Amino acid sequence: MMNFNNGVGQEGEFDTFKHGAAHGAILSVFLVMPIFITNGLFEQKSWKNMLINIGYWLITLAIMGGIVDAMNHWPNTM
Repeated sequence: MMNFNNGVGQEGEFDTFKHGAAHGAILSVFLVMPIFITNGLFEQKSWKNMLINIGYWLITLAIMGGIVDAMNHWPNTM
């Protein structure tokens, strides 16, 4: 049922939780952080508030990316 577009021989060293978590963290740094800082500065929130929100999304996206990448090791049933 689950197919992540892996061709023959593409599974290997990059299908790990750690690799997916790194991609989630990079996504949060380059996508989430600028949005939250821009909104926080506009709303005149404290830096502590902005860092707490950014940290929450960094952890959340890292865990989600790690789980999705680790699921590539599961055999396809179709």
